[in-house]
Amino acid sequence: MARTLGRIHQEAAGKLLVKLLKDGSFDVRRQAALSLGELSPSLAEVPPEVVEALTERLSDEETEVVEAVVAALVAIGDTAIPHLLQSLSEAPLHIREAILRLLSELEMPLAEIVGPVKEEIKAAYGLVTEQAALDSLEESPARQFLLDTLRADLGARVRAIFRLMQATGLGRELKLIERGLLSADRRLQAVAVEGIEKVIHRDLGRLLLPLVEEVPIRERLVAGTRVFGIAPLPLEEVVRKYFQGSDSVLQIGACALVSERGETHQWSETLERLILEGPPCVASQARALKEGRTMVDGLTTLDKVLFLRKVELFKSLDVRALTAIATIAEERKFAVEEILCREGEEGDAMFYIVAGTVQVLKGQPDGSELELAKVGPPEVLGEMALFEGEPRSATLRASEPTTILSIDGPSFEDIMHEYPQVGVCASRMLSRRLRSAITRVDNRIVLVE
Repeated sequence: MARTLGRIHQEAAGKLLVKLLKDGSFDVRRQAALSLGELSPSLAEVPPEVVEALTERLSDEETEVVEAVVAALVAIGDTAIPHLLQSLSEAPLHIREAILRLLSELEMPLAEIVGPVKEEIKAAYGLVTEQAALDSLEESPARQFLLDTLRADLGARVRAIFRLMQATGLGRELKLIERGLLSADRRLQAVAVEGIEKVIHRDLGRLLLPLVEEVPIRERLVAGTRVFGIAPLPLEEVVRKYFQGSDSVLQIGACALVSERGETHQWSETLERLILEGPPCVASQARALKEGRTMVDGLTTLDKVLFLRKVELFKSLDVRALTAIATIAEERKFAVEEILCREGEEGDAMFYIVAGTVQVLKGQPDGSELELAKVGPPEVLGEMALFEGEPRSATLRASEPTTILSIDGPSFEDIMHEYPQVGVCASRMLSRRLRSAITRVDNRIVLVE
């Protein structure tokens, strides 16, 4: 493919590459990226639209395509930096991570980093204005959901700022500075501020400090207003921003907030649009709000998030990861005596009990069943099925009308790929269980002795 492209006029080759990078076949996309990597040293300039198409492919589902894209962008070198920086502020989280890794590999000149870092800091203070608007409300599930989301987003922004500064090749120094800035020790923070201003640029440390300190939101807002002239946002403007944006997590929270405040009629046209055009998780939340449905009629995405937060496996996850899991959690209802799963069946899903009671039954040699336990909310059954896929060790049967959330293994694996923190939490849970099992065995040995 590289030879063919080499014979085509540069402008035509650029258009063809953009088309090939968007092809439905992953092998065509991979070959297009590989060819660009081979061609780039001989090209006077890689067209901006080609760099843009490559950047978009950093979110490709196929690992081989992403690897080829990264290699191509590295081969393009410094000329790719301006476009990568331009894409950084608006890119989704997973693409931002890939861009930051690339910038680190390209080792940006120090002079080019200051402007983008300031823009990232300004964007972080923009999140603070949204926090301030929500913080003034009375406590409620929707308010807390949105504040938790913004807190996670602010943390991700601050980490991205440090990653961006580390792209200058000063990774070791800046990691030490980051630790100092995130420390609760005021002396270490002061040293870290001084370090940033000496290593990177004057004033950057003082701009960052209010974003990482444990201070009231209003104090952060004052700092952002003083430096960037950022004005506080009215709540209605924040809600409108979420509805008009493309962030499904914030849209879910906005729907729930509108419901709590009794403002459904005011946002009626917006809700209709979300029902018709929004992603399924947002459309279901908007539909429930529009129809005035309650939890009795069916769980919304936010309802599922609130339940999943109680699960040991998920309780340390941030709101975005929890919402991703909530979108794959299927609500299922069982009548009295209905079977959830049978002993010996392949286990490929975990069950979270929302309402009702479930019997755990073990088959006996004479064909009868022994009741091992009877459990209700907020118990979780079969979570090891997400990792093992082994046959079920017991039968689960509803002893009264029961509602559960079911999460299947393959979908959960997809979530772990998108949110590595989910895999980390799963590893910690498995480690705790292994230690607990070892302790029980040790205790039995002591008793025998």
